[in-house]
Amino acid sequence: MRGFFVRYPHACVVVLILATMLIYVGGVRYYAEEAKKQAAYDKARALLESILSLHQYYSKSIVPRIKASGGTFDMHFQDNPASFPFPGAVSIDFGNALRDVNPNMDTKIFSNYPFPIRKDRTLDQFEIDALVFLKNNPDQGFTRFEIRNGIETVRYAIAMHMRKDCVECHNRPAFQFQGKWKVGDFRGARQVTLPVPDVTPIID
Repeated sequence: MRGFFVRYPHACVVVLILATMLIYVGGVRYYAEEAKKQAAYDKARALLESILSLHQYYSKSIVPRIKASGGTFDMHFQDNPASFPFPGAVSIDFGNALRDVNPNMDTKIFSNYPFPIRKDRTLDQFEIDALVFLKNNPDQGFTRFEIRNGIETVRYAIAMHMRKDCVECHNRPAFQFQGKWKVGDFRGARQVTLPVPDVTPIID
């Protein structure tokens, strides 16, 4: 091997340069891929925190005012102009609005114990896995990168637990849970889906 380097020094230098360039390009691509995934995760987490804040604000500040003024809540509020949506329905409607803007964006709430009007909904594999993970790891988020409509997306979900105001609402006879829920119970998960930014022009 030493004799080869002595006889062909220029060829060896060229090979070393090419090898170094390949390693460099591979490293740049790897770190660019990791950076874009981290950016997508951070954006999904921030969006989910904002949606959760909106949900809590509606529950604590708007719902009591509606009740005090004699207003009523209805799962079919779209068909009843005199009624108002439950807090969960606000999130669901917002998710529909996001999909209208971009079919690869949405937010939703899902559970193993859906409301009667949502019992025909089928959970996908991400949602099934998220519920199992979040029930056992309530303080962590559940993340997965998937291809959706040909676009790489990030899905991020967090656990939902019953608060006092949630229990009072969810245990209504109309929802058919027969007093199942108690404060602190694992209710399900809330998730967002966002496209992962394309960084190809940056690294090519």
